[in-house]
Amino acid sequence: AGTKTITATYQGSTIYKTSSTPTSHKVDPVYSVSGTIVDTGGTPLPGVSVSNGLGKTATTNSSGVYTLNFLPAGAYTITPTKLGYSFAPTQRQVTITAANLTGIDFTATELFYNVSGTIMDNSGHPIVGVMVADGVGHTATTDAVGGYQISGLRVGDYYIEPSKDGYSFSPPWQLVSITTADRTGINFTGTRLTYSVSGTILDNGFAPVAGVSV
Repeated sequence: AGTKTITATYQGSTIYKTSSTPTSHKVDPVYSVSGTIVDTGGTPLPGVSVSNGLGKTATTNSSGVYTLNFLPAGAYTITPTKLGYSFAPTQRQVTITAANLTGIDFTATELFYNVSGTIMDNSGHPIVGVMVADGVGHTATTDAVGGYQISGLRVGDYYIEPSKDGYSFSPPWQLVSITTADRTGINFTGTRLTYSVSGTILDNGFAPVAGVSV
């Protein structure tokens, strides 16, 4: 702010000279909203995306802390999101007047999901007692109607594979991705395997004996 003298020269000669009083520009102050997000056991949760409802986001660090910076005074809806978690509260309404807002905290609860389906033979009959594994240690067994359900799965990818002595399965396994909901209809068709038993019958261990019914 103030009066300045503006001078332009060309090859040493003054060609223009004037005075100007610049206009002042008002800069609105900005503030921040911050808080901590922990799980139900009180452990900080990193990697949570926190939105102010108007396009600005921040992510919690290893200490579970987030900070939304450069917010003008006004009302905001603070919402945390992370795959595999729900939050309490789901949102918080805040209003910035003339100071930073701190302590806008949330508690996260990890979500678990199910994978389920049926296993039938080629005739559409249920196959009982098929063990179904997810590749990371969880298993389930088909019931009287050929149904199974593997429970307690986190967000992620799983190889669902059925097995039972005397059967092959189509497909042999399925890759299932869990993101935000249970996965149903992960079905398989089982085919009963057949084998042979063979041998030789000899008369006192020497001459072959024909016509023996076995």
